Amino acid sequence: MAKQGQARLLYILVLFLFFACTTDKKVIPTKNIVTVRLSTAPDNLNPYTINAAAQQVSLKLFSSLLSFDAKNSTMQPFLAKQLPEIELRPDGKTNYTYEIHEEARWDNGDPVLASDYIFTLK
Repeated sequence: MAKQGQARLLYILVLFLFFACTTDKKVIPTKNIVTVRLSTAPDNLNPYTINAAAQQVSLKLFSSLLSFDAKNSTMQPFLAKQLPEIELRPDGKTNYTYEIHEEARWDNGDPVLASDYIFTLK
């Protein structure tokens, strides 16, 4: 009985060493790559007509002026310096004025401009 226990222990040790020692090197990416798996495919990337899967992709692709802080249930500035100035016009329309952070930059180092954000919305 003792020899069978020793043989099993030796067998387990050999298996452990066999699977623990490998010659495969893990490939470390040299570029900044993000891989995200979704449960379903996005139907489109139009921010006005997207499904839940597309919204996950959209949030990764498009930066917004404000972000939602779920902990406090409030809107917080993201690209904007602060919450918008709100102006109620006499004609019944409302103007929202944002100022974009100077630190907001594209991946090539160019600053994010209001015209860039308007283009994205259109």
